[in-house]
Amino acid sequence: MSKHRAYILLTVILTIFFLIGIFTFNYSIDPIRVESDVTTRSQKYNDLMKYRPDTIMLGGSRIQFLSTNDVKQYTRDTVYNISMTNMTLFEQLKYVEFAIKEFNIKNIIIGLNYYTFGENAKKYELDFDEDLLKKGITFQYIKDIVQSYLTTSMTIDAIKISLNKEKYEERKKFDKYGSRTMFMQNQIIGGRNWEVRSNKTLKSYKKTFNDFQLSTKKMNYYRKIVDLAKNNNITIHIFTTPIHSSLYKLALDSSSLSAMNRWKKDLALIHEYYDFMNINSITVNSDNYIDVSHIKQQYGSLIFGRIFKNKNIKIPDDFGIYINKDNFKNYLADCVFAW
Repeated sequence: MSKHRAYILLTVILTIFFLIGIFTFNYSIDPIRVESDVTTRSQKYNDLMKYRPDTIMLGGSRIQFLSTNDVKQYTRDTVYNISMTNMTLFEQLKYVEFAIKEFNIKNIIIGLNYYTFGENAKKYELDFDEDLLKKGITFQYIKDIVQSYLTTSMTIDAIKISLNKEKYEERKKFDKYGSRTMFMQNQIIGGRNWEVRSNKTLKSYKKTFNDFQLSTKKMNYYRKIVDLAKNNNITIHIFTTPIHSSLYKLALDSSSLSAMNRWKKDLALIHEYYDFMNINSITVNSDNYIDVSHIKQQYGSLIFGRIFKNKNIKIPDDFGIYINKDNFKNYLADCVFAW
């Protein structure tokens, strides 16, 4: 009987060491960034704790397509892109609270999406585990990590990558600082023409902007983010995302120009920002876009060049208009006239 128990114990111990070995191997190779998507909040949390950034980027998938390198050249520190698909203002607020508590944050960069301020926007994503930011380890966190790095498919991918690192290095979908890569961008575009790429996205946004109403609650989440930055002596850079002109027109047709202008006015009363969400020489050109919602990564240099006032970059005068509480009236009047 004792020999039987010893055998079972040895088997358990060997199994545990075997699983730890697989997990360590897969985690060190990190096939998720090559063959899969860094989509779970647990993976983002791991990155944050690993790199402990000085500057964070926040927003939805539009910001996730922008490279941290285009920010790092100005801040000269460690920049991490927390942005995630459909990241809500509530979630952004919680990550700001967490980052201020855990790290020595110097800069916060936020790319604002109009639709996230709507009444119908989700309060938070289904896979957002707020307890993870409070406690560090939760059941959801353990589940995500195990599913990410202890599956047969991930192990096979890790082995393939380890056998030819040079081949797979340039195929990463996410870089180590949280941004999507040019490879992923080109893969998404693929061989699809602009009409196919634009129509699919426009169709999805028609539902988003149907009966659109601005939410006071969402605006208060945003206000709290700004107040947190101010109260902790953190520089905050804010801009509206440069969606394609066809999506901008859809937003206006569905929710009206007055609603869009009220949103931009409310933003200006809270904090200054740069407005890229309008009709300009960049947003009317479909060659600049992955689809109507996402500008190509290479134009991030123009966005951050404008925000950080880089005089050495040629940026169209109408791309990124500075707005504050003193000039928004004249700016919005110009927008109405142009429209």
